Amino acid sequence: MGLLIQVHRRTLFIETLARVSCVLVALGLASCSSTRPDPQDQLPQVVESSDPACYTCHGNSLSPAPPRGLGGTIDSSTRGVGAHRSHIGGISTWHKSVTCDSCHLVPAEVNSPGHIDDGDSKAELTFSALATTGGLTPEIRDDDTCTNVYCHGATLSGGTLNEPLWTRVDGTQNACGTCHGNPPPAPHPASSDCGLCHSSMQAGTNTFLDPSRHIDGVLDLGDGSECVTCHGSDLNSAPPLDLDGNTDRSFASVGAHRQHFGGSDWHRTLSCSNCHTVPSTVDSPGHIDGDNVAEVPFDELNPSGSVNFANATCSNLYCHGNGKSSNGTVSWTSTEPMQCGSCHGNPPPAPHPQASDCGSCHPTMNPGSDTFRTPERHIDGVLDVTDGSTACDSCHGSNGISAPPLDLAGNTARTVPGVGAHRVHLGATSWARQMSCESCHVVPDNVDSPGHLDGDNIAEVSFGALNPSASVNLTTHKCNNLYCHGDGTASNGSISWTSTTAMTCSSCHGYPPPSPHPDSTACGSCHPNVNSGTDTFNNPSSHIDGIVNVNTGGACDSCHGSNGNSAPPKNLAGSSTRSARGVGAHREHLSSSTWRRTIACESCHTVPGNVDSPGHIDGDNVAEIPFDGLNPSATVDFTTGTCNSLYCHGNGRGNNGSINWTSTTDMACSSCHLTPAGGQSASGMSGDHNKHIKDKRIPCSDCHAQVVNQSLQIIDSQLHIDGTKNVLMPKGGNYDPSTRRCSNLSCHGSETW
Repeated sequence: MGLLIQVHRRTLFIETLARVSCVLVALGLASCSSTRPDPQDQLPQVVESSDPACYTCHGNSLSPAPPRGLGGTIDSSTRGVGAHRSHIGGISTWHKSVTCDSCHLVPAEVNSPGHIDDGDSKAELTFSALATTGGLTPEIRDDDTCTNVYCHGATLSGGTLNEPLWTRVDGTQNACGTCHGNPPPAPHPASSDCGLCHSSMQAGTNTFLDPSRHIDGVLDLGDGSECVTCHGSDLNSAPPLDLDGNTDRSFASVGAHRQHFGGSDWHRTLSCSNCHTVPSTVDSPGHIDGDNVAEVPFDELNPSGSVNFANATCSNLYCHGNGKSSNGTVSWTSTEPMQCGSCHGNPPPAPHPQASDCGSCHPTMNPGSDTFRTPERHIDGVLDVTDGSTACDSCHGSNGISAPPLDLAGNTARTVPGVGAHRVHLGATSWARQMSCESCHVVPDNVDSPGHLDGDNIAEVSFGALNPSASVNLTTHKCNNLYCHGDGTASNGSISWTSTTAMTCSSCHGYPPPSPHPDSTACGSCHPNVNSGTDTFNNPSSHIDGIVNVNTGGACDSCHGSNGNSAPPKNLAGSSTRSARGVGAHREHLSSSTWRRTIACESCHTVPGNVDSPGHIDGDNVAEIPFDGLNPSATVDFTTGTCNSLYCHGNGRGNNGSINWTSTTDMACSSCHLTPAGGQSASGMSGDHNKHIKDKRIPCSDCHAQVVNQSLQIIDSQLHIDGTKNVLMPKGGNYDPSTRRCSNLSCHGSETW
């Protein structure tokens, strides 16, 4: 039943069209003859599938596109026929098939709104998205020309006919070159072999492999691997050829492209991206931008690189610089071969060593030559230099020793500052510690460490911790304020760096050093790093090391005194005469005695724990005499050589003694206090001494039995001059020193002394 309804509707539709056609004929607008021969009946079958009803009014059974027009005309010079069949008349060999809806609104039914209801018998042109590509607004002017149509190259350049006449179908408007140039103008390559770049075409021809991809809104190009189709040749995308087919290097677009690419025995292989931004596809932004001038942004190795297109030079280059900065300039079109000296000197100027044996320092090169072992590491942004201390002698020094000679200029004479006393300091010695480069210089970790090769060819002398005040006068070539050439007590040494005079003991300090140093050249007596009785070292590494190596403890007699007794003689100057203040009465005090207590050094001096204890050897050569507790008020007059306000040389009643230190007069009991015999006056003595001695003729031994006998001889020397009043009464009496009372006496009762 559904099929009968469809057949019925179709019959009614055809009949309706027939009646409409007859009406048009009656009005003189169309012919309704169905027997008129149609020369278009032999057109090939179209791709489009159309409702057969469309060609009831226009076209024929093979295509709904005129001819015929609505009036039955087949004249292509009429707008109703025109170039309809040129667009959709069959399968094309050169463009995408066009359908009716590319230009018209195709009605769903014959009586759809806008089809045949406006009465003007003019087709409405709506144009499709393809025709308006690029924001175009296509139209047909009154003179039957089509304008602003994408399909006819309105957005392209170089075309000879971008506004074709709709009513001309003689084939003159559809040749290559009418829509775009053949080839298009620059920056398009000057080649008409379209198939080289456009995958929709056959290489070497202008024949389309796939016509459906031409004028379809898509620019069909390769994936970017066909760079050589526009520039370069022989599978190498670097010119020659350039875009215009030039091969001569004098053209900037050819220039030195090929010299940079390809294998090399002296530099790394370059790629396009070292100088250009390589597009991922041919239509990548900035690739073909219309100015036909290459963009040269350079890569990170040439951050300051620039190009002068007027004179074809590249400037501020690392890759053509001296290896230290972006300072190279090169003519892009020059044919002059590159040499080692083209970028940097051969050898480079000082401070680079003046030797052309590049392989001695640069592991990328063959030793003894200027040929490369690994050319890919040359001009790669890295300065390849043999690392470690073993390579230092490649520039200065020799035979594994980095200290000159040789210096950077190849000098060997010590009178040249670059040589000087380097080897004298760094070589083995029997009298001084082994020095290292860092004692005077900052040793770089690598040859290109900051401050190492800084261009002034002057060595930085920083000195080490042993020489905090040292300085160098580069004019006189002298080192000043040195500890290592000083007297051992301060940074007071000075020496000529280029002197050839041999060093001796007295070159830095006296031999022996001046007072207060002992006047002896038997250095080993005090200094354990020197062989005893000589001036030869048993441990040179401990000489000039910042430490005064001196025997401690029992070595006092090494400087003053002798034979295990640290009290002079001798004094520091070697004198043994008592009249010398440094000798004086030292031995009389420190020797054993039958009449006084034992006296030690600390009774008058602060005995140092070590020879270098603070205040011991302080440079003024004057002994400090603080005295001990028995002499709290004592003083020394160094001008007169006297000791004053002494207890130990007083009368026993206070700090009232005084004595000449250098006197040679022997001491007696009366030298300090009275010693009256019985019956003699003792009025100068304390308390009731006078009554007991003068009046009662009582001997001293009756009260001081521990200290003296009846002959006034000291019987216990340790109790004499010991700071205590020693009272012992052999007849049983007692004495209280706090109350000064005598008690239990046989001679009389208790009495206050």
